[in-house]
Amino acid sequence: MQYKKLFGRVESWIFLFFLLHLWGIAWPPIEATHSWRQATGLMVARNYLEGNTGFFYPMTDETNGASGVVGMEFPILYYLQAGLTYVFGGFYGWGRGIHLAITTLGFFYFFALVRHFSSYKFAFTATIFLLLSAFFTYARKTMPDTACLSLMFMGCYFFLQAFRFAKWHHVILAFVFLSLGLLVKIAAVPMLAVCVFCFLAYRNKPKYAWVLCVPFLAMLPMFYWYFVWNPHLQNAFGNWYNLGVGLTTGIKGWAGNGGVILHHLVFHPFFSFIAMACVLWGVVRWFRHDFRFNYWIPLGLFVLAFVLYAFKSGPIFYTHDYYILPLVPVLCLFAAYALNHVKRFYLLILAFFAIESIANQQHDFHWNKGEAYKLALTSLADKNIPKNALVAVNGNSNPQELYFLHRKGWNLSDADLNVEKVLEIKKKGCKYLIIGKNHFDQRFDFEITFENQAYLVYRL
Repeated sequence: MQYKKLFGRVESWIFLFFLLHLWGIAWPPIEATHSWRQATGLMVARNYLEGNTGFFYPMTDETNGASGVVGMEFPILYYLQAGLTYVFGGFYGWGRGIHLAITTLGFFYFFALVRHFSSYKFAFTATIFLLLSAFFTYARKTMPDTACLSLMFMGCYFFLQAFRFAKWHHVILAFVFLSLGLLVKIAAVPMLAVCVFCFLAYRNKPKYAWVLCVPFLAMLPMFYWYFVWNPHLQNAFGNWYNLGVGLTTGIKGWAGNGGVILHHLVFHPFFSFIAMACVLWGVVRWFRHDFRFNYWIPLGLFVLAFVLYAFKSGPIFYTHDYYILPLVPVLCLFAAYALNHVKRFYLLILAFFAIESIANQQHDFHWNKGEAYKLALTSLADKNIPKNALVAVNGNSNPQELYFLHRKGWNLSDADLNVEKVLEIKKKGCKYLIIGKNHFDQRFDFEITFENQAYLVYRL
């Protein structure tokens, strides 16, 4: 009780996290990190909102002359965003708000799950580490990475309750949340190791072993969506958002990028070297004092699943920091294990970690003045480009500008942008070429319909 009086209840810190993330909740995706990934999701949500496609056929605006229907993660969150926008308006706010609400709720279930097997101090510390980890940046982005893990926290918690008491509402909730977590992004698969941990922790206690069927059943929708339906969409429409690479290719990529991967694994989980020092300290202590059967088997399964996921992801894993997120909850447990044995400097270490982590992530909560000029693309297109015209823009793998144009077409790179390429996409139906002048100064011999300091528009 004295501990709670000193630091407050964990619910207060989670609520504070939620309030902080309401700042700029309705901003368009022009922040410093991963505007491209949000733009893709927002395209899908907007196509649902405008009635351009059905639920099982997620569609982006990056069509490359085709339909834009794409095999991707289960689009339930984008569909929900479209529905709420249709009823209440406020497109960006709903997109970010849905992910923030799910992630915030996930923190409560993470705490409850850890608290069941540990002291209040341990669960509190682990939750604080999670709040200030990379979750701090990605919790309110319109991308599914923290939401899928939070759904898994909920699913694992209800699995534990079902495993202990076999009440049907727990069984149903466990199936629903585990299924949704795996569907929303397949990267959540390693979290199923928690169910194995629960089984081993209760191997000599009263339990309902048949509930172990629930995680296996929860994987069936995931297998159908990612390994049956998505290949069907690829065959039918010729487009898959991220197929990944073969395991051999992935392993070779790791072998040739050791320094980049080491920095990625050390820094990006928490954006803090202090936190990673706590993790490493916790790992050493755990191996020396608590290396028990019911821990190392689920941990080994988790690591195996995560490593396979990392290899399969290829270069995207070590060039995009949000791919580390499935590992973060486990690292939080090791960090908490280390600090759980600290008395004198506990608060000081936690405070320094918080300062370092927030300082390294605060830039993502600023209005990005350097990118705000892109917002004018919507009015530019409305005045100069017919709504149904196919367009191309030199977005250089970032579909953000194509999204703001609110037109379908091509997202080109500067390196590939030449007369031959322009004539090729013209034959495929492209009517307008929009050039970002700040990173491309070549001119083409086509009719110019608009030009300002930032953009040049050609009619093809």
